[in-house]
Amino acid sequence: MSEQQRLEVSSVSGALLSTARNLNEAAVTLGGFETGLHTGLEIAVGTRIARYLAIVPGVCSLTEAQELISSFRREATRIAHVCMVARADLPDRPEKSGRQALDWYDEFTALLLELANKATDARTRWKGRDRVRIGWLIDAARALESSFLYREMRSPSSEACGKRLQRSRRRLRGAKGHAGHADQICPVTYA
Repeated sequence: MSEQQRLEVSSVSGALLSTARNLNEAAVTLGGFETGLHTGLEIAVGTRIARYLAIVPGVCSLTEAQELISSFRREATRIAHVCMVARADLPDRPEKSGRQALDWYDEFTALLLELANKATDARTRWKGRDRVRIGWLIDAARALESSFLYREMRSPSSEACGKRLQRSRRRLRGAKGHAGHADQICPVTYA
């Protein structure tokens, strides 16, 4: 699921830039009624919006409408600035290339390894003669996946399940506090 939710840096950057530009443009266009130098378009748009905003229920007068527009302009300018800062803070490219590791699968693997250690026949093969993943551990993983994991989280095949288990075992062996637990199961044997 996390793979599907990963956003590309370039699309986030583009959205932030577009938002900043639009907010800045709106802030400039709405400032036509305020003091200072303004184009004829800004004056026409700003005063017309203030006039129509003044007749909206809850807005009592033209002065209050102008106050609302001024407040919106200040906040829009502030948010546009924050969008540009957020854009500048993005990395140039994703931090890691390739697929994201399925770290959440490590707890699932640890549970399976613990079950295998308690089983009477804990020694099980992961691959058969034809290199197809077989054995009690793969069968147990597939059964538990279908019972407890969302469909999107399940391994698409026995081969994929076996690869996930192997990668998780490697991470568990390398992690402090889990090293002894992960090594209790027999090593992967090939027929």
